Amino acid sequence: IMYVSGFVDAGDPKDGTLYVGRRRVETRKCGSIYDVVRVRYVLRDSESPDPVYDFPAEYRALRLLAQAGRVDIESHGYLHTTAYLAEWCRDPRARDEYLWMSELFDLLHHRPVPAAVQVRRLRAGIQRIQRWFGRSPTTLAPPLHAYGTETPVLARRLGFTLMHALTLFDLSRSPILETSRLPTFWGNLIYPPDAQLDASGAFIVIGLHDWDLYKHRPNLRWIHHYVAHFQRRGWRRIETYRWFAGYFAARVQAYVRFTRGSGRMFFTVDLSRTGGPGGPESREFAHRAMEWWLQTPGYTPIKARVRGRSLPIVPTPDGRYRLTLPPFGSYDRQTVQVRLRPRGPASAL
Repeated sequence: IMYVSGFVDAGDPKDGTLYVGRRRVETRKCGSIYDVVRVRYVLRDSESPDPVYDFPAEYRALRLLAQAGRVDIESHGYLHTTAYLAEWCRDPRARDEYLWMSELFDLLHHRPVPAAVQVRRLRAGIQRIQRWFGRSPTTLAPPLHAYGTETPVLARRLGFTLMHALTLFDLSRSPILETSRLPTFWGNLIYPPDAQLDASGAFIVIGLHDWDLYKHRPNLRWIHHYVAHFQRRGWRRIETYRWFAGYFAARVQAYVRFTRGSGRMFFTVDLSRTGGPGGPESREFAHRAMEWWLQTPGYTPIKARVRGRSLPIVPTPDGRYRLTLPPFGSYDRQTVQVRLRPRGPASAL
């Protein structure tokens, strides 16, 4: 879930009624910012069958889902609204100009947002997600997919591991994972069949917006059918960005020692860069077992141990061996020792 933690008031009482906490806001001022978990907004003269934006109820539901391990709460910026709020408030057409909703780059006037302002906005969102949900975000999805060349560097410095990015930047410092090379399928668009992509084994991204859930009722059943569409095409494993970051930002070092024809493999998995701006609690595999697959041509792994515990070695139909590391907890790394028995010449390893 890409979450927006701040609410900025457009200041127009004719548009709707604003409640903060239990109180109605009588004096409205454009540009006033509130924590979204305290805001209810009721549209006026709306044809919508559901004119109430009940953000506290949304927060309570998301918090329960996050506590149950059903969703990850990631960052979609702080306000999802321009950094140039004074100009936005002066624009009489602001309500109809959706490009004002780009927060980390001004799409309307094609100008960057100062780095210091981006940092303040991103940090405000990080702090609220961490405080309200107990885990910091690992992923940043820039509002309207708009950002400047410095944004990935700033995001990495703040502790983000991954960006849902649509533009590829070649960074020489503070690298951050970007998903710009991954095909993205949005729920509100229609895509032609692509059998070559389905058979490629590549990663794809499935993106849904809140308006998809609004248009399709009952929305949970629609999500089920939408995901089943990809499963019928052969996409079997569906994971979150936090899982993706857990593997692709992990660092692995491995080596083998031989003694009289047998061998021992040692490999260390380091997860220190896979979490968000918080501590280990934001890492996917701090709380979840992590699978790794070994290929040992000419050798059979017969024993595996990690932190003094034996690990099951499970052969797979494609000739590999699956090892499942226990959750890392507060550890940054785990080292696995695997004993190898030769099936053929030692040089085959």
